[in-house]
Amino acid sequence: MHRRRVISKAIFYKVLSQGQASGFPTFPSTGTTAIIVGLGGGTGAGMFIDLARHIRALRGEATQIWLFAVIPTTKEGEMEQLNAAIALTELEYLNINERRFNYVVLSSLGPTGYKKGEEARVEVHEFNSMFPHILTNFFHIEKGDINLSDSKRLYSSFIFADAHVIQYPVEELKTLKKQYEEIILELEKISGARKEINRAVKALLDSSDMFREMPPTRTDSEFIKKEYTNAEKVWKNEIGKLLNYQTPGAVEFFIRNNISADAGIENISSYEDLLDFISRVKTFTSSVKEDELKDENDKKLFRLIPETLQGIEDTARLFKRVAGIEEEAARAVLINVLKGKQELVASVDRLNAKTRVLKEESLVTKAEIESKQVEKDYLEQVNSRVEKEVDKALSDNDRDIEQYFSQKKKLDNIRDHEKQLKSEIDIFIGNFGAGNFKSTDKETWLTLTGVPELQREITAMSHELEIDLQVLSKLAESISLYYYYDYRITRIEKGGFKEKLVGAVKGNKKKLLRRFEAQKRSMEDYIKSSGRDYVQVNPPFEFYVPENFLSESQNKKAEELKTGIMDSLLFDLNRKAADLEEIDRAFKSGDRPKLRSLLREVLTRYYLQREDYSGKLDRIETEFRELEGSLEAQNFLSDFLGKTEVLTEETLVYRRDLSREYDKFYEHFTKLSDVRASGSKAGSKTLSSLYMTKFGDINPKILSLIDESSDMRDLDWDESGKRELDKLIGEILVTYKNLIESYKLGIHNLMIPISTTERWNFGKAALVVSSRSSYISSRIASEPIADGIKEEINGILALSNSNDAKLATHSHTKPWDIALTFFSATGFLDNISPLTAGGGFWEVYENKKDNLLHHVLKLHEGKYVTRKALLDLKEAGELANLEKKGVNVGARINELYEEKSLREALKNEDTQQPETPL
Repeated sequence: MHRRRVISKAIFYKVLSQGQASGFPTFPSTGTTAIIVGLGGGTGAGMFIDLARHIRALRGEATQIWLFAVIPTTKEGEMEQLNAAIALTELEYLNINERRFNYVVLSSLGPTGYKKGEEARVEVHEFNSMFPHILTNFFHIEKGDINLSDSKRLYSSFIFADAHVIQYPVEELKTLKKQYEEIILELEKISGARKEINRAVKALLDSSDMFREMPPTRTDSEFIKKEYTNAEKVWKNEIGKLLNYQTPGAVEFFIRNNISADAGIENISSYEDLLDFISRVKTFTSSVKEDELKDENDKKLFRLIPETLQGIEDTARLFKRVAGIEEEAARAVLINVLKGKQELVASVDRLNAKTRVLKEESLVTKAEIESKQVEKDYLEQVNSRVEKEVDKALSDNDRDIEQYFSQKKKLDNIRDHEKQLKSEIDIFIGNFGAGNFKSTDKETWLTLTGVPELQREITAMSHELEIDLQVLSKLAESISLYYYYDYRITRIEKGGFKEKLVGAVKGNKKKLLRRFEAQKRSMEDYIKSSGRDYVQVNPPFEFYVPENFLSESQNKKAEELKTGIMDSLLFDLNRKAADLEEIDRAFKSGDRPKLRSLLREVLTRYYLQREDYSGKLDRIETEFRELEGSLEAQNFLSDFLGKTEVLTEETLVYRRDLSREYDKFYEHFTKLSDVRASGSKAGSKTLSSLYMTKFGDINPKILSLIDESSDMRDLDWDESGKRELDKLIGEILVTYKNLIESYKLGIHNLMIPISTTERWNFGKAALVVSSRSSYISSRIASEPIADGIKEEINGILALSNSNDAKLATHSHTKPWDIALTFFSATGFLDNISPLTAGGGFWEVYENKKDNLLHHVLKLHEGKYVTRKALLDLKEAGELANLEKKGVNVGARINELYEEKSLREALKNEDTQQPETPL
């Protein structure tokens, strides 16, 4: 270790000889140069003097070179102590004879208790983080109005420094805010993922809108409550209120004033009430104007809470629709999809198994449908056969049907003339009853009674109607002759002259009477037998012509044709009165196509009934419809299950997102709780150590003042912030006194007794307080506080004058740190504890002072320098007094040193045991 001083010097001059080609800087700037050295070795302790000489040679004597050196602790290894002792003696010798450094600022590792190999000691790490403040603040005070240079003498060129950092742990508050912002962000992502899942499930249900809504299970209801509670955590968390967000308060205010306390989420048992509750809560936005919100996260939360609640409400409504799906496998998958579950392998396997079963069932159903189709085809053949039978039956009766309708047509024509003829016959018969005719001559009688005219009328009608009316014509003549013979009988019985004369001519009276009576009876018999179709004979023998005297016979003929047709077509069928009435109406209608169509229909129906066609067809069609419905349901369900499986794949990324974001959501809540818990555990406890104080009494009410770019000055204009700053000022006033401890400065002999009335002490001291807060700077620099600090420094260090203690404030520090840096211009190097304390550096140095490998100060001149001894305290005090009076004491200090040639050193080396290099 000790050989490094020489090796480092050699390396340095080798680098210089290589020049810029090696990348070594040329130091062209004229600004101040700071050289930072660890005097324990390995960090420039061997070459820093040569480096300063080189820089001054390049820039000139006017250049400013400052040395910042760290003194190791006496508990470190022997080599570190030896390196530090030699470096300090060289600095003393150099300052007397060749001032290369404008300032030498020393800080001590002694208080850390650091030992060789204990790099992980907390105090050492704190020292490392503290040391930059010494560097920064020394530059500041030299450029300010508290210059320490007037305390320097030719010999007294050392300034001891100490620093302490008060950390305001705003990072905890920032963490709280960050965690809350992360929670909002995660809620936004959760809402987005849920929206996509809801959209996919809704699209599937809408495309197969065959499910009726059902009440979801209690588990599903509890899930919705949990989702609402997750959202509720966001606006109920106190961090939102500490950040002065309006949205959380607006939600709680709305619920408190618009929803009954008994209607809280935990008290709701009805699913519809649960939906209504969520739907009502999301309308809280009506009580807040978004443009009045100042914070962007507050605005985001204002928009996000209704979106989140809408997503939860949509999920809840989809639960109702999914609950109506009877297929358990599909229902379970969709419920789990809506819940955002990732692992659906088992559920999808059940879905696939059900799909396979459905496909197998559909194959069986298709086979059954094909079988029913065969039966249906057979019945269609029966129907075709029946149609042919009906066609044949109708064809066989077409002639009779044609005759029937011809007869009906003729009958209608007869009825058109029947009334007129009846009227004429009624007049004809009525004339006989009146006794208007008298004639014994038969032909004359017939002529007189109008028989020829009536017969001509009947003959004309017969030709016109195309019916045989000879009987009616003969009947008219027979009626007239009946009355003729009756007239003649009457005349004979009365015995008129003419009758008697005729009787005498033709025979006797009785014989004639018998002949006329026989003829009358003959006419009567004829009339009764042949005329019954045309006239009705009432007792004793009066004639009456019915209304349908002509049409009746023709109608009977038509009815006979009709009966024959019916008997022919329906002889072996079960005739229904309704069918017969309808057929009869068709016969009467005179509409042949209608009759034929009706007969076809009735015959077809009867023939099919005989085959039980309708019953069989109904049964087959019923079964067919049932099978088709079953197949449709199977295909629909199979298709739905397939779409459901596709949906699980399509929503996987959203379900993963939902699960991942929920994990983060809960994690951030946990971290938020942990931070709050750790803060509450710390409570008002402020943790102090050698170089750092972590302020513990943090007021979360300042959370709203803090963002990523904030620093301590953001507390200056807020009342809560000022209260925090006042507490920090109190901490400063407690902490700065610890900086002046001789133990921390590395100086034990603060007073050297020369007499009972005199003592040696420091020249000047300065305390620098750096903080971003203008409030702290102004308060610390205010007269009462500043005067008290300077007075305290004077009292502890026993400075000569009250103005020798200085105080400065500035803002050059970390955003949330307060750096306290203390500088004191010292007197004699002999009074530095690393050299003077028991077991200090001097004892190690005494054993090695003649080794040229240690002393590199004049090695480039072929010489080396050693120090012979320390001053005793009395002599040191005398020299100090002389120096204060302006006397140059350099010569007497030089007497403590001697320069030796390398030859002498080599000679000494030969007589000594060689050292083993490390």
